[in-house]
Amino acid sequence: MSADQEKGGIETETSLSVEAAMTTGPGSPTAQKQQTPQEEGRYHTVRKGESLASIAGLQGTYRDPLKWPLIFRTNFEKLENVPAGEALPDTPLPEGMRLRIVTAEEAKKNIRNRTGHHWVINVLSSTSEAEIALAAGVLAKKGYPIYITQGQVKGKEWMRLRVGFFESKRDADALGKKIQELLNLGDSWITTVGQDEFREFGGF
Repeated sequence: MSADQEKGGIETETSLSVEAAMTTGPGSPTAQKQQTPQEEGRYHTVRKGESLASIAGLQGTYRDPLKWPLIFRTNFEKLENVPAGEALPDTPLPEGMRLRIVTAEEAKKNIRNRTGHHWVINVLSSTSEAEIALAAGVLAKKGYPIYITQGQVKGKEWMRLRVGFFESKRDADALGKKIQELLNLGDSWITTVGQDEFREFGGF
């Protein structure tokens, strides 16, 4: 989908400084460890057959399978060896692995700390989940702060792979050029996002 096509049908949105945007979530492997009352709601122990997408879709996590990059980013050190590719979101994870889940309270705090960071890189727009997942997998493995959002254009549901959030257009543009070279894409663009998208994804 071209920049002109999407700009004509979808409200654009979101942002971070380059240094802050490239920061990945903490976490050292402690698989099989049982949750304590203090940790309840902050960790998810992987059950047999579960994947990033299935866990992201759970009521107790993010309630949306397309938010799998948020889990990957928060648990980068544990998941960096999971094979990339379009199957990454649905690849079964090791049973017993404990994955960190960002709580609503943490997300709100992070959003407050990122006030004014509303610039993002719109890397790719597509109606194909496989196409989005393929590019997302490459960027996720490189540690880029990606997320996937959705919107309708002329009755079709489009997915948008984005990297955010940045404090200035200059910061976003600098990283955007590197991403274009990495993925060999010429159709990405820099934009700002609205408050709804910022509140939904800016806390991770």
